[in-house]
Amino acid sequence: MSVYFVVPLLVLVAILQTTLLPHLSVGGARPDLMLLMVISWSLRRGLNEGVVWAFCGGLALDLLSGAPLGSSSLALIIVAILTNLVRGGSVRSRAALPWVMAALATFAYYGVLSIILAITGRPIDVGTIVFRHVLPSAVYNVVVVALVYSLLTRLDQRTGEPELRW
Repeated sequence: MSVYFVVPLLVLVAILQTTLLPHLSVGGARPDLMLLMVISWSLRRGLNEGVVWAFCGGLALDLLSGAPLGSSSLALIIVAILTNLVRGGSVRSRAALPWVMAALATFAYYGVLSIILAITGRPIDVGTIVFRHVLPSAVYNVVVVALVYSLLTRLDQRTGEPELRW
């Protein structure tokens, strides 16, 4: 897929995640659209394209948030790598991969972000983060991932390109 399409798409997703999705929160949780995009694309197209989406999408998120620059990119790249490991591993049901990855990746993503915030001197309360944000977000992400994966599957089938073109 052309980088001229991918970058604007990921910037749009970052804008939606930082402006619209906070209004869709349920019990303090909201879907992490960029995370679900990276998981879904990594499952569809593999590690190389997943890492590109993770880097570009994370950078867009960081530019729109107060997080340290590069923190979302690093967390999403780790998610793309984790997705590739699970994708290539011995998961019995390939059909369940998007849901399994949505749950696992939510914990990995917020774990990496929490470590980065702690390293940069920002106060974090692990209990509050896990029980009030990560667990509810993991549930929300598991519910929403089917829609995101389905949309990206259609996009992948329509483009029909063998790999990301620079």
